[in-house]
Amino acid sequence: MISESQAHDNVCAHKFRPNSSPTPDFEPEPHAPSDHYWLDVLESAVEHGLADPDDASALQVQMAVDLVPLGEMQEKVAALLASGAAPGAALDCIARVFNGGDVIELRAVCPNGGGAWSLCGRLSLPEERERMLGFIRKHVGRDNLYFGINPRKPEMAGTARSGRANDIVARRMAVLDLDLKDAPDADPNWTRTCEALRALNPILEINSGNGFHFWFLIEGVDSANLPASVGPLAEAMARLGADNMSDLPRIARLPYTVNLPTKTKRQRGAVVRLAVPVQE
Repeated sequence: MISESQAHDNVCAHKFRPNSSPTPDFEPEPHAPSDHYWLDVLESAVEHGLADPDDASALQVQMAVDLVPLGEMQEKVAALLASGAAPGAALDCIARVFNGGDVIELRAVCPNGGGAWSLCGRLSLPEERERMLGFIRKHVGRDNLYFGINPRKPEMAGTARSGRANDIVARRMAVLDLDLKDAPDADPNWTRTCEALRALNPILEINSGNGFHFWFLIEGVDSANLPASVGPLAEAMARLGADNMSDLPRIARLPYTVNLPTKTKRQRGAVVRLAVPVQE
């Protein structure tokens, strides 16, 4: 019987060296997206200050003269993101939707269905923040990275547990997830809907790579009333045509990380993209 970590290596083709630098040895997943999509990710990373322009330019030149073997751009771009500003920018960005002492769950999900891994921590504590940075460095560009919309129980700090409904202590945000594939014919790419939502001054808007996430501050819901908040929120999201993000342990795309579509989503036309805030 193989261990969980061996299964992760076999399915996701990750080979992490124990006690080594945060950037792992890496082999691209089978049927990896075309390398030119990773050039788009690289250009977006430079635009948002996440990668060193000189390093990015050197990699682009290597790609242009065929010095980067086919299929290796994912590893190289992932390494640049892991060693650059992306992990810190991700945590700084989500800090605006939490209170100082909140326990936040980070979750990495293998795009090939090979498993999921979580880490919970508080941004207000340097040691826990550093572990969260290390978690992002390990997974960025290699797995899909998410974070829990709602804060977790204090006792989950420092653990690798995935949150369940009874682990949620409050709801302060409503998140609207507009997938491009679901945009109605009357509103292609959700253009008019996005304009209307921006007029409501969301706390945060993320271009997830294949859609938009709008974060709105709502009247706080305490732990006793959390279960009753799910139904009305789900109904409101359904009326808008947004994905259902109402369940208490729901996770959302972590900004400044890479959206890696699954095989099914790639067949629908989704491509690799860097998830970034629309207004920074």
